[in-house]
Amino acid sequence: MLARNAIPAVELVGRTLRTVVIALLEAGRVSLPVHPSERMDERHLTAPQIETALRSGALASEGCNGGTWRYRATRQGVVVIFTFDTDDDGNLLVVVTTWRIR
Repeated sequence: MLARNAIPAVELVGRTLRTVVIALLEAGRVSLPVHPSERMDERHLTAPQIETALRSGALASEGCNGGTWRYRATRQGVVVIFTFDTDDDGNLLVVVTTWRIR
């Protein structure tokens, strides 16, 4: 798990990435801002589908943009792009956008 209030400066991969994602899911530390919420509604995706993609989907790096690493979770045609951030209470997994592969 990440140290409290520590955004990873290096790319997370493999088991380390999975461990951090699962820990934040289990702690309820997932942020779903307006944009991805709107995309979920438009694309008929549900919160359980997003959680399933994050929890047990294939995880991969999407690269670093402006010093922030982005990641992709894919499962059963559902794609979730996410990153990590912190707030006053600690680490967050932040959903950036979602879509369905057709």
